[in-house]
Amino acid sequence: MKSNRKTQIAIFSNGYNASSAAASDPRARPAAHTAAGKHDRHLPKQTENQKKERVLDAVPERGLPSPKHDNMSDRPSHVEKGSPWKHYQAEFELNDLGGTLTVASRHRKLFHIRELVRTESKEVLEKLRVLRHPNVVEFIQAYMTPTSFHAVFEAMAVSLLHVVECPIYPDEAQLGAIVGQVVDGLSYLEGEGLEHTSIGGGNVLMTDAGVVKIGNWPTS
Repeated sequence: MKSNRKTQIAIFSNGYNASSAAASDPRARPAAHTAAGKHDRHLPKQTENQKKERVLDAVPERGLPSPKHDNMSDRPSHVEKGSPWKHYQAEFELNDLGGTLTVASRHRKLFHIRELVRTESKEVLEKLRVLRHPNVVEFIQAYMTPTSFHAVFEAMAVSLLHVVECPIYPDEAQLGAIVGQVVDGLSYLEGEGLEHTSIGGGNVLMTDAGVVKIGNWPTS
């Protein structure tokens, strides 16, 4: 495989093991943006092992199709003024899927919402709008106020750091499928004139169907 000149792929870092990951892995905490009157709302709970087992079962072959999204005919425009919490119900926060994010729901579907740097919003939006690839996490829309900038993305199930903690480590075919999809995503970004300078297990994410996607990429 020809290496990318700009990017060092360190998906499974040297010295990484389940014990060190467990010691540093923050726990999910309740979201701070839950709408008033809906504090008793809960999502069905799912253990990490259940999620990981499903993902590994789906990985064996490269070129798996991306999960189909509903049409969302009522989806707002890419950029909307105001807070995302007028349309999305915050459920809880996560710190182990490529950075801090809020898991939110809308029309009984989950999304990931990240708060980004407001001063860089114009440049970031220009790049997010053009990114459309099966191996790059999909940008849905953005919300802006004079002081805040939130971006809504499709929800992802686990990161590769979760996968390496599975009792059954990925076999050669599964590792090939994972790396192949990462390379496809990186090649697409490079073709768009973008560079990911810090690819790692924490920001390479997977769907429940085993589709591998690059997320939380730097905007250089």
